[in-house]
Amino acid sequence: MRQNSRPFLALSLFNSFVFGGERFIICDLTFQGDLLADALHSLKAPKNDKALGVQNMVVGQLSLILREILTKNLQSLYFKRKNYYVVNTLTDLDNPDQRLTQDINLACDLLTNIIVSITVNPTLVVFYTYLCVQKAGWLGPVSAYILFIIFAIISRFVASWSSRASFERQKQEGNFRFVHTKLRCSVESAAFLDLSESLNAISTNSFNRLFHAVRVFINRNAVVFYLTQLNAYCGGVVNYVALGIILFNGPIRTMSASEITVLISQVNRHQIIRYVYTNFSFRCC
Repeated sequence: MRQNSRPFLALSLFNSFVFGGERFIICDLTFQGDLLADALHSLKAPKNDKALGVQNMVVGQLSLILREILTKNLQSLYFKRKNYYVVNTLTDLDNPDQRLTQDINLACDLLTNIIVSITVNPTLVVFYTYLCVQKAGWLGPVSAYILFIIFAIISRFVASWSSRASFERQKQEGNFRFVHTKLRCSVESAAFLDLSESLNAISTNSFNRLFHAVRVFINRNAVVFYLTQLNAYCGGVVNYVALGIILFNGPIRTMSASEITVLISQVNRHQIIRYVYTNFSFRCC
């Protein structure tokens, strides 16, 4: 391959690793490197059903342990020195019962589900960056990281914007549920006083606030989804543009049809950084 095509090869190889397919392999990757790539990839997403079952069991048990620790500690603080009265009457905290019963569970499940990705993906990124630099230079990694940083900055603002809508939705869901729970606890007195119309008005107003919050959340979530797809699309475009530059810059004149096919298939394979990005930047709720 000609010397002046090496930067474009770096760009294509690294962007294919960032934005495409299943497993990144450089054409002349050694056998030992291939084994290491397979080992690292198997840690992230085990193919064997039995290993996947064990992983799910460990994640579930870890989530249960975290929930036990958080729930018991928060409840001990909640019932200490009449803090439950202060929290429910003198603070702006909405639906403390929901925070203790549901939100802790959701937070533990989310945390344990991303632990594997958080621990394994940085190792994969460093490993494949090293391979690409060793084989084709710095241009590919630098260009891919620049594209990643641009979308990460965008996602920082979009994620915060969408998270506020998600919070408001959960708040109004709790308020609407609380209205009906309160009615259930005082159903006899409400029936004795014939408060049907008043209760209907209160419930309708609460639902209207919930309806507006859900509609805002859906609209903002659609923007997040669009930006996520745009990220993937831009990565694919950069990948194939770089590949076209490589092919038409010289090597295509000396390569056979089978060699060109192999090159195209090998530069369309792994998506570690985009996986991390879409799972930790655009996952707002």
